[in-house]
Amino acid sequence: MTLKRNTKNYLTKMFRKICIFIILIFLMFKISAIRINEVELNPEGKDAGAEWIELFSEDEINLENWKLINNDKDEFELNGTFSGYLIINFKSQWLDNKDEKIFLYKGEKLIDETDLLADSKNNNKSWQFCGSWILADSTKGKENNCNKSNENKGKRKSKNYAKKEKNLEKANYQKQEPVDLKKSENPVINLNPQFTEKKVIVYESKNQKIRDYAIYGFALFLIFIIAVLLVKDND
Repeated sequence: MTLKRNTKNYLTKMFRKICIFIILIFLMFKISAIRINEVELNPEGKDAGAEWIELFSEDEINLENWKLINNDKDEFELNGTFSGYLIINFKSQWLDNKDEKIFLYKGEKLIDETDLLADSKNNNKSWQFCGSWILADSTKGKENNCNKSNENKGKRKSKNYAKKEKNLEKANYQKQEPVDLKKSENPVINLNPQFTEKKVIVYESKNQKIRDYAIYGFALFLIFIIAVLLVKDND
């Protein structure tokens, strides 16, 4: 009886610790759900008053005690609450056209940061986060051009493969020796060698990964609950 009671107490303590651990994981996911999503360093026309930074979060975020810091160590205090896309406009020039980097802080904790960015042209292109940072047509307040960028890379790659295929086909045709039909019952002549093109990898967002991890964690949690119930039934 004493052994069963000790086992039950141990399992109860373990259950509480696991619950606390799962809650902490979900809180960490909620904090990391916000990110710097898009940056306009060098807009069309004058930079002053036209530069902006876009934040993104699927969850509602209270921005009290949050701030942005640029590579010159200038701070920009944030406030209010938002979910989805938030555009932060600067009244004066706050971003440099080269060697610029933006940091997002909650208090003294670094939450997110960009790569070292540069944009020398006055146009409608902005830096967008797609797993890595890319310079593409601005999508201010909308979903980034990640898929479109990958599609364009795929098209360029397809053209290169088509060109290589044509050149190799020509070379193979020129090098091919005459086939003796008498020696071969079923001669096969391949004048169209096939090339397997690599699939374009579509960017999986950080929030999608968070949802996947949450599902896995919840599944493990259910398995643990079932195990505890089975132990109790055996007692």
